[in-house]
Amino acid sequence: MGFGNKAIGDAIKAQVDKFCFVGPAYAAESRATLGKIIIDRLPDNFGKVFFTNAGADANENAIKIARMYTGRKRETSVYR
Repeated sequence: MGFGNKAIGDAIKAQVDKFCFVGPAYAAESRATLGKIIIDRLPDNFGKVFFTNAGADANENAIKIARMYTGRKRETSVYR
């Protein structure tokens, strides 16, 4: 996208002018639009999108979802 891309800067400014804070549970038209675009590109058995604030939140929630889905209480990780 490049450094100093005016279109991206304008889009960020438009969002900052609308919201002073946006948390994961906060509803916004831009999130709804992005969620619809993502779901439209996925197979039919995918029906939800979950947004988080950061990578740590995403990993924590992915583990919780995996535990709920599999019924397992432990996970294995490998560090190389």
